[in-house]
Amino acid sequence: MTLECPSCAAPIDAGADVCLACGRSLSTLALGSILANRYELRAVLGKGGMGLVYKAFDRLLEEEVAIKVLRTDLSANADAVRRFRGEIKLARKVSHPNVCRIHDYGEEGPLGYISMEILTGQDLQKTLKEQPKGLPEAEALSAVLQIASGLQAIHDVGILHRDLKTANATRDERGVVRLVDFGIAKDLLSQGQTAAGEAFGTPEYMSPEQCRGEALDFRSDVYALGILAFELFTGDVPIKGATPMATLFKQIQDVPSCEVEPGTRVPPRFVPVLKRALAKAATDRFPSAQEFAQALRAVAVSDPPVTSPAPPAPAATTERPHWVPGQRDARKDERIYLPTDVVLKKLGTGDHPVKEERTVAHDLSRSGMRILTSWSDLEKGDKVKVIEVGGDFATGAIVRNVNRGTDHITRVGIEFLDNRAPDRLVGTDKTRRGSKGSGPHAPARGSGPSAVVPPPPPLSATPPRPQSAVHSTVHGTAHSTAHTASHTQTRGSVPPSLPNRPPDPPPADSATVGTNRNRLRIREEITRAKNLIIESRIWEALQALSTAQELAQGTPEATTIRIMIGETQAMNPALLRAAQQNLEDLARNEPQVVEVHAALGRIYWSAGLALKAIEAFGRVLALDPDNREAVDALAALHESNTKLP
Repeated sequence: MTLECPSCAAPIDAGADVCLACGRSLSTLALGSILANRYELRAVLGKGGMGLVYKAFDRLLEEEVAIKVLRTDLSANADAVRRFRGEIKLARKVSHPNVCRIHDYGEEGPLGYISMEILTGQDLQKTLKEQPKGLPEAEALSAVLQIASGLQAIHDVGILHRDLKTANATRDERGVVRLVDFGIAKDLLSQGQTAAGEAFGTPEYMSPEQCRGEALDFRSDVYALGILAFELFTGDVPIKGATPMATLFKQIQDVPSCEVEPGTRVPPRFVPVLKRALAKAATDRFPSAQEFAQALRAVAVSDPPVTSPAPPAPAATTERPHWVPGQRDARKDERIYLPTDVVLKKLGTGDHPVKEERTVAHDLSRSGMRILTSWSDLEKGDKVKVIEVGGDFATGAIVRNVNRGTDHITRVGIEFLDNRAPDRLVGTDKTRRGSKGSGPHAPARGSGPSAVVPPPPPLSATPPRPQSAVHSTVHGTAHSTAHTASHTQTRGSVPPSLPNRPPDPPPADSATVGTNRNRLRIREEITRAKNLIIESRIWEALQALSTAQELAQGTPEATTIRIMIGETQAMNPALLRAAQQNLEDLARNEPQVVEVHAALGRIYWSAGLALKAIEAFGRVLALDPDNREAVDALAALHESNTKLP
């Protein structure tokens, strides 16, 4: 990697002590050095228009952070520096699960630096390079709604992003999307000090008024959000010229079209919403990111895609079952997994609010939800109040489970005490009631080589596999009953269904599990995960499996449970890519485990990624030449299209 001098931006070699262009000593920024007597610089993460980004250990917070060191030539304008410091103060007020957290701003000599949360995962620009035809519909919609939620949080403190694009949105292995590089330092870069060959802003995402150099408001970011949504659905931006300048002129003059490629890949029901977001006149757009998201959500809930013929509607009943708080939610409808903006209030003595945070909720049922929060002080049994942002739903609730992840986001499962969530939030699809396997269990239609193998029908169209092959890891056998079952399937383009539930837990007498207490707790968590999956509460099931994985850490069962986590993630289209990344990482670390590659093959196949499925099942055969599941899968994949290698 070619690095840049933080003083003059001249290219420097990694490990250099002095910049040959300006003579500045670089020892302060050498790996292993301590910045501001606090940050131990450990690795270079990358570079940008403002300077270098380091992974560092914060000795005060005792955690890893990202340090963005600013070029000293950017601080020549005193007014720009003053505005920049003001924006940093505003940015520190943003505490939202879909926004990268800013910790601090400081200076050491001529250097300025920003300390921020270090993110895991991959930015959406890289994700789209792997899926050039766009993300599956549910996955794209979830990402757009999360970005809109984060963008609204930024706007609420008075910050314009001004450079919203897929490269500035990172998604982690749990499917959480976070915005980075919002607003900060744009004033510095706009003083004629942009990086070499780089205009202020990115032309493909700039609003017409931004291209003309006019004053901007939040509707300019809404335009960029519309571009980003178009790109996630289709894999390409709607407006692009041969040069950056040509792109600027096209942004001012051309109207994005959804009637020609790539716009035809936008799901038709979302086209009117995107057209309004991409209106040339700011006054014709949605006034806020929140209203844009609400319009998308309303369309998704009122007009869900039909994945299977609708069964006859059940006879109407005059009475609705009486709901008692604490009673298990008995609904059987499939749900559309849409994040929802909420205000979370923690209640103290006398049910008086002691703190509140605007955040996002996932996985809503009528009786509860999963909430993401930056708080670390919530405990099981705490009382909270949840208020829908921009809607009329509000209820008291109780915290049922808490899990603080390594990404410093707390995932809280709450149960409603006062009111049930309405259908419009739950996203119930009445037309698919009884269509087992549709909704969140249906495979997302992948891109890449999906054109080679016809998109698979809903998983319900295939006989359920009796038991996942991963169970063989526990028993130490070479094959599982799944191999025999898969041999009886008709060869064709239909992939084996992903498991309807995780495999049975490790046997209680396994000596490798650890203590009796751990064995019992692991079995309890896996059993709970099975029940949650039956109720379509995928996020809560994943938390139970994550708990089981932590308890089994350092044992062979940890690998088995991680495979179960990947296959459970794949049941939710919004988490399909996360499932792939999870098992791909496991395959790199455990290259000799047959069951890992088999699970990857099943997920690739269900996602329509035929070439990757062939590669994964090929690895299975290399490790186990008699594996019937792999033999049958490869035969079916090759027979479905003779063009496959």
